[in-house]
Amino acid sequence: MHPSRRAAVLCLSIALGLLPSACGSVAENRREQANAHFQMANSFLHQGRGIRDESNRRKAYPELNTAIRLDPQNADFHLVLGTIFLYNRELVRAEREMKRALVIDPDFGDAHNNLGLIYIDQGRLYEAVDEFKKAIGNYAYQKAEIAYFNLGRASFLIGDYTGAVDVLKRSLDIIPNNEEARFLLGRCYVRLGGLAEAEKAFLGALELKSDSSRTHYELGLVLYKRGRKGAAAKHFEEVVRLDPHSEMAEKSETFIKLLR
Repeated sequence: MHPSRRAAVLCLSIALGLLPSACGSVAENRREQANAHFQMANSFLHQGRGIRDESNRRKAYPELNTAIRLDPQNADFHLVLGTIFLYNRELVRAEREMKRALVIDPDFGDAHNNLGLIYIDQGRLYEAVDEFKKAIGNYAYQKAEIAYFNLGRASFLIGDYTGAVDVLKRSLDIIPNNEEARFLLGRCYVRLGGLAEAEKAFLGALELKSDSSRTHYELGLVLYKRGRKGAAAKHFEEVVRLDPHSEMAEKSETFIKLLR
């Protein structure tokens, strides 16, 4: 072989030998850059009121887009972008990002949970139930109490009050100070005719949030049905005091007149 050709083959062999290492280095560099942009987005989303603040979401958005462009196979990036879309009420885009996250990681509990929330907002309640069950079914998921609560919400909305009671209790076993869960539990018991259980649930909710006009109203109705008119009147009076211009206050005033 001609010496120049031999040298060319040798150089090519060396180049090919180095190629996987060089490609790995480039890929690693892109992941590091992507993580840097993701961390910047997270820093914006943890300022002040967090992700609820529209300005925080607006600042985080380009950072997340850049992170995804650099590392499109990171499920966390798609989850957070989808959550931003969810808070923006851009439900179609939110659904798309959650599904992209689940293509990458089919067992991603947070993505299943958030997709369930999207489906609730879209009125796709049975699909929401399925997503929450998938989140709960992942035994490694560390936020099962949230998925149990959301499953309770979806179950309530489709009229499965018995099922809702079961999962809401499971949620409260993990986080007993969830006022929303206790309130919804009370509403489930009302639908099932369990007024004593409903009263207990509403009282538990008021222990956590004493200025909730809706809970005072629901408890007033329960006590009225149970024949405890004096106690019912006190809760209706609280509704009027806390939320005087609401429809609940107007209805409460009617009950107060009946009870006097």
